[in-house]
Amino acid sequence: MATYKVFDAVTLRTCITSRRRRNKSIRQIAANLHSVTYGPQPIVDLRNKIVLLWSAKAGSVFAIKWMFKHMGLLEEALAFHPWIHCYRMKVFCVSDRYKAAVEDFFQSPLSYRVIKFVRSPFKRAVSSYVYVLQNAERNSDLVETL
Repeated sequence: MATYKVFDAVTLRTCITSRRRRNKSIRQIAANLHSVTYGPQPIVDLRNKIVLLWSAKAGSVFAIKWMFKHMGLLEEALAFHPWIHCYRMKVFCVSDRYKAAVEDFFQSPLSYRVIKFVRSPFKRAVSSYVYVLQNAERNSDLVETL
């Protein structure tokens, strides 16, 4: 949990327009290797120098499809499996291309733009609540608590 808090705080700071602050934030992301490799791995595009991050329930499927389309990988990903996360986890994040892109990001983080998809905390809470209730069999402990 603490890892995500650090990562979220750092990535939110990249939205600040001050060049000095932006550069400091990206340096902090690059310095915190554990944050980038733990949990949902970000999409790193070496050619366009973009790093894509997302929060849970923030439209990650849309964001990843958008990024893969931008990278020319969307058709390949959807041919592999209709659920885009399957391709991301089983093919993309274990590829040499991805490893090279992450390494390049760590070598020169200031040359990258970081994009993070987030969602309103209130809307996310409501959405999570509805999801738990709709999937009561899988979340029986949570339903009893609610």
